[in-house]
Amino acid sequence: MNRIFFILILLLTSHHAIYTNDSNKSNIDFENSKNYKLLDNYLLFGATFGTPTIININIGYHTKYFGVQLSGLYLIEIHGAQINVMGILQNSEHVLLGFSLIGGYTPLLSFKGGKTSFSPFVGGTANINLSIFYIEIGLAKHFDSYESYEMIRLKFQLGILFRLNREYKTGQQGGADK
Repeated sequence: MNRIFFILILLLTSHHAIYTNDSNKSNIDFENSKNYKLLDNYLLFGATFGTPTIININIGYHTKYFGVQLSGLYLIEIHGAQINVMGILQNSEHVLLGFSLIGGYTPLLSFKGGKTSFSPFVGGTANINLSIFYIEIGLAKHFDSYESYEMIRLKFQLGILFRLNREYKTGQQGGADK
C-alpha cells in the first residue's frame, strides 16, 4: 500500500519539474519555462460558417477589455458584412468570452418576385473562442427595404479564428536559458 501511495505522489508532482538537457538535471520554474508571453493587444483572423453570408472571412483587433471584428464576404451574387464591437469578459491564453453589439447587412431572398434585397441589421451576440474554435450566437433586428417590414432573426457564426496573442522570446530553446 505504501508503494502505491508513493507512486501516486510521484506521478502527481512530476509535472511541476522540467529538466534541461545538461547532465546535472537542474530544476526550472514551470512558469518561467514558457518561451512566449501573452499579449494584451493582438490581431485575429479566420473563417466561419453562418451569417451575414454563408461563408465569412473574419479579421479583428482585441485589447484586454475591448475588441472589434469584421466578418463577411463579397462575391458577385452573394455579399454581406458585419461589424462586432465587443466587450470582453474573459481574455486568457485559450479562452475568449465576450458580448457584442453588431451591425451590418445581409442578402435576403424576397418571396415577392424572387429578387434578392440587402437587409441592414443591428443586434447583439455572445462570443466564445476556445483555443481556435469560434462560436457566436445572438439576435438582430432586420430592416428589409424591399418588403418594407422589420423582423428579428437569429445570428450565428461557427468556425475557426486564430488569435495572435503570443509574443515569442528569442534566445531560448525549449523554455530553458542557454
